[in-house]
Amino acid sequence: MAARIRSRWQRARCVEATMQSHARKSLSTQNDPASLRTTTRLWEIDVARGIAVVLMIFFHLMWNLQFLGLSDVNVFSAPWQAFARGSVASAASPS
Repeated sequence: MAARIRSRWQRARCVEATMQSHARKSLSTQNDPASLRTTTRLWEIDVARGIAVVLMIFFHLMWNLQFLGLSDVNVFSAPWQAFARGSVASAASPS
């Protein structure tokens, strides 16, 4: 029984030491100039991707309505297929 309690105590100390080690590492990297670099995002790309997501949501909404028989739109026609492919291409393009 004494060995079991001692074992638990040792595990608790090991966990505590590991947590302290991780805390020290995270504090040291906060002052590191390499970790303070900021990334610049191009808002134009974010807007283009956002529009593409909205277009894909609209296409899939229309597909579901057509599948359920709630709309007479034929999403398998050429204009709708071009619309779908164009929205995917605009999301995938590197702009």
